[in-house]
Amino acid sequence: MSFTWHYPLYLIPLDGGYVSVVGAQPEVSPVHHLAVFTSEDLAMSFMQHCAILGAPRPLRNAREFGWLLQSLRHPVTQVAFDPQPDSAHVASRWTATVEDLLQHHLVPDNSPWNYPVFVVRQQRGYASILGQSPDGMRWTAVGLFTLRGKAEAYLQASHAEGTICELGEVAEVRALLREMAATATAVALDPTISEGRHSAAHCFSIQTLLDRYLTASS
Repeated sequence: MSFTWHYPLYLIPLDGGYVSVVGAQPEVSPVHHLAVFTSEDLAMSFMQHCAILGAPRPLRNAREFGWLLQSLRHPVTQVAFDPQPDSAHVASRWTATVEDLLQHHLVPDNSPWNYPVFVVRQQRGYASILGQSPDGMRWTAVGLFTLRGKAEAYLQASHAEGTICELGEVAEVRALLREMAATATAVALDPTISEGRHSAAHCFSIQTLLDRYLTASS
C-alpha cells in the first residue's frame, strides 16, 4: 500500500515525549507506534478525546520529520498515521516501521527554507527582481517569500496586481523553478521594496538550487 502526506504533520507532546499508541490486547512484546497526524484538526480531536492538554507540535518538512524519526528509541519502533483514539487495536490510515519510513518513504529535503513558501503570480509570470552583473550581464531573480505576510507587504509596496500562491513542499518549488529556468536565473529570498527600489539580502542560483538543494533524491 502506498501512502502520501503533505507537511506540516503533527505530533502530540506528552510527558517530555510524544503520544504513541499500542494495542490494548495483552502481548508479550507490544508494538508501540508514534502517533502522527496529517492535520492539526485530527491531532486536536485525538487530544480532546483523550483529555490531553496543550497544543500539537508541527513538523514542517521532511528534514524535521527525519530528525524526529532518527531520535526515536525502543519501544517505539513504528509510526501510525492518523490513529483512532478509541480503538482496542492500532487502527489508523497507515502504519510503517521507522526504518522503512527512513529508507523508502521519506523524500529527502535539503531546502534552505521551511515550507510553505510563497510566490506572487502576475499577469506575465511571477514577481521578480531585474538586475545587471558587473560584467553587463542582465539577470532576473524570481521572488520567493518565507511568510505570507512578507509576500503581502511586497505586493502592496509594488502597487501592482498579483495573486499570492502557496508552495507547500519541495516538489512544487522544484517544478516552478524548472518552469522559470527559461526566463529567470536566480531566486530572491524575501525581497522588499523601499523607495521604489527592489532588493533582497539573499539570492540563489536556480541551477544551484535544483542541483544541490531541491533534488528529487539524495
